[in-house]
Amino acid sequence: MMFCFVSYFLIVHPGRIRLTMRISHTQYDGLSMPFILKDLDALYNGIVLAPPARFSEYMGESERLLSQNKHAQQFWRQLLQGSQVTPIVARSKLSSHSLQKDYPLDQTTIRTIRLSPSASDASTTPATITKPAWALVLGRLSQHQDAVFGHLTNTPPSLVYLPAIHEVVGPCLQVLPVRVQLQPTTARRELLHAIQQQYISALPHSILGFGEIIDHCTQWPPTTRLSSILQYQNLHQDLDSVLLGGDTGSLEAYVPTSDAADLRMMVTPRDNCGAERLHEIKLSYGAATMPSSIADRILDESADAISFLQAPHASDDGFRLHTYFDQTAPESPPTLPIDRQLAETDLPPCAAIIAAVKGIWEQAFGPQFHR
Repeated sequence: MMFCFVSYFLIVHPGRIRLTMRISHTQYDGLSMPFILKDLDALYNGIVLAPPARFSEYMGESERLLSQNKHAQQFWRQLLQGSQVTPIVARSKLSSHSLQKDYPLDQTTIRTIRLSPSASDASTTPATITKPAWALVLGRLSQHQDAVFGHLTNTPPSLVYLPAIHEVVGPCLQVLPVRVQLQPTTARRELLHAIQQQYISALPHSILGFGEIIDHCTQWPPTTRLSSILQYQNLHQDLDSVLLGGDTGSLEAYVPTSDAADLRMMVTPRDNCGAERLHEIKLSYGAATMPSSIADRILDESADAISFLQAPHASDDGFRLHTYFDQTAPESPPTLPIDRQLAETDLPPCAAIIAAVKGIWEQAFGPQFHR
């Protein structure tokens, strides 16, 4: 029986055509989609495509560079020593390998805020301020001064020499941990600088996967997952529309929900508004694990933290983080982790699942896929 990795369905109406492409998210990521659409338009117009950048080459080079990197494990071991993931949901009665269909991130709540780069501090941009803001929220709600969460990262810089590496179609994005230690006496500028330096220092070692980081660089249980994931999505193409054969059509995507994390926050720049730019903050969560009222409060806290760090007084040298932690809210904020007393879910043996997935991927990308 042949397995079809990509399926197409063409529905023709009078004056309208609907093309549906069914593709697994294990074959592409958000950065890949513009290239898929560009090639689709080229083929529609009879243009011969240039040889593509192959995902198998990307994986092969990743494996080779990882074998040569003698400092990756040391870096993550030092960064995460004595840490633990900041939990959003208390999963004391829930296996970390629960079926995704049971507790998916099937709900969203959205806020729109105005952000602008700081005139006095070039390091303060909307992209760099989201991570410290989320760390402040986690510290305030969990009442801990050590926050660990995930962030979505792109192609490691050590692979940029590969031809057309930025046009590789495949799951090249991965989630890596961020650790922020929140001392009340830390200045706002020191916090921003520390997180930015951590990001720069981690870039050469971002080729190490999260599973390998858990196994070789931490004392976390093997089933640990990042409870919250942060993503700043600044794609250079509007994916709400698609150009095909000179005609512009609408683009709709259906992505099945999953529970890769308890909470996922995406910050996306939208329209300019004078010197400022509107940003959409979207928080995805599971209805089974989090009441909507708490999700709304967490999102409000996130928007407030971003705005708080952007406020004019925040760039003063005398500003300290306790100013944020000591502020009083109109109503008591939620306390993390949220305990919903989730039930255990049975799974097929984990080894069988992993073997099946590896077998499918090896058929598509060759034996060098294994890592």
